[in-house]
Amino acid sequence: TMPDILLPVNNSKATLHIFNEEKDTVITSLSSIAQTYEVSIDVVTLINQWQRVDVRSKKYGNISQFISAAKKLMPKKLIAASNIIDYIIDVLSRENKTVSFAESCTGGLLSSSITSISGSSKVFTIGLVTYSNQSKISILKVPKNIIRKHGSVSYETCLAMVKNLSKISKTNLSLSITGIAGPKGGTKKKPIGLVFIGIKKDNKTLIEKYNIMPVRIGDENRINEDIREFQINNLQSEHSISENLLLDAA
Repeated sequence: TMPDILLPVNNSKATLHIFNEEKDTVITSLSSIAQTYEVSIDVVTLINQWQRVDVRSKKYGNISQFISAAKKLMPKKLIAASNIIDYIIDVLSRENKTVSFAESCTGGLLSSSITSISGSSKVFTIGLVTYSNQSKISILKVPKNIIRKHGSVSYETCLAMVKNLSKISKTNLSLSITGIAGPKGGTKKKPIGLVFIGIKKDNKTLIEKYNIMPVRIGDENRINEDIREFQINNLQSEHSISENLLLDAA
């Protein structure tokens, strides 16, 4: 059953988050059951394959039955929660797991997002901002030769960051981020918006590469917000926390 914290605030509206699906697919899949249960839906793409669905009840609508039907339609892809970080904290807390972050280009944005939520101290232990190469070397012990050979924005640096963060923090989950947010610093080989996100869960490590296109050239704040969304997406994914992180279909 869904924990009380995740239940819709009232019977007239609710928020769903659907992962690993395109917007058109979500609209097509949910439109028929929205009509059946007399609710309206508005689908907003937060980042690629992460859709937020704002649900509102019509006069005789039934949002709870709509959510149940949507879960059956999209098992292990749907989270019913207005605040996804709230949800992550709740899941980690219930599973007695801890998390740590090492951020470069986002400058503490992810750490700030999680610490703004009540209860985060139960799960969040360390947030490091290793913005410069020197801080990556001195604090995270990233070998100089890796940065010299591959650059600070690279698969290899991101991997070293997350592995050494895990050693320092001793948390169940560790997440690293390095990228080029702009407005300057991009090259043809490594353009603005190139990001590497690493996540280590126990003995498993995954490094993801993204190319995040800015809304307008030099829009560093928007790129960083998008990078934060990708980090949150990685954090919530079943690869990162547990096979049961996404809401059960029940």
